[in-house]
Amino acid sequence: MSLSNGGGRSGEWRAAGQSQGSPQGPSHSYPLLVRDHGLGTALKLLLETLPYALARWGVLLGFAAACAIWAFVAVGGAVWLGTHVASVFGYCWLLGILLLGGWIWGAVLRYTLHMIACGHVAVLTELITHGRIGNGSEGQFAYGRRIVMDRFGEVAVLFGLGALIRAVLRAFHNALDSLGEWLPAPGMKAIVGLLNTILLAATRYLDKVVLSYDLARGGDDPGATSGMAWSIIARTPSRS
Repeated sequence: MSLSNGGGRSGEWRAAGQSQGSPQGPSHSYPLLVRDHGLGTALKLLLETLPYALARWGVLLGFAAACAIWAFVAVGGAVWLGTHVASVFGYCWLLGILLLGGWIWGAVLRYTLHMIACGHVAVLTELITHGRIGNGSEGQFAYGRRIVMDRFGEVAVLFGLGALIRAVLRAFHNALDSLGEWLPAPGMKAIVGLLNTILLAATRYLDKVVLSYDLARGGDDPGATSGMAWSIIARTPSRS
């Protein structure tokens, strides 16, 4: 699966790594077999890793069915407690299940999807950099599970990074909405909406980008990797 359109970009990555890191520091260069970043290549990679997409869909379907059972237990338990014990117990049960339990349930779902996505990223990175998965005899799920378990600490840190980014974006979104209300200028809501959309698109997969970059260069420090990746990404438009 070798698609080549020149090695200029990989040379820039190597130059950036050499200029940023010390001779004893980690390498910031890595092999790159797939150099074509067009839509056709993206679709080909998607089809090759389709089992991961189907696994994500299956998890979402399973959680949706479980949520229906969860809601039935919440309402049924509240009705039973309100009828046979006391109405206050019914209300407490309902609020506890829907609020606290719902938050925990949502966190479990997010973390499960994050683990699947990290395995998917590991497989995609291996295909892009080497054109094969592991030693060639390892399945997609086996390889993804092995990488995620070997880097469990890094994966957990990146999950926290994603949660932090979402919290910052929510705060920034609220600030922009307040600014739009305070400044009754024509088209202000459209500008605020555009800014929010750009920020969401630019940061949606930041944790996955950091993981892929770390896997490609063979590192194991998400903090150092994220700093290096950000510096290279920030300089990319000026070199394009």
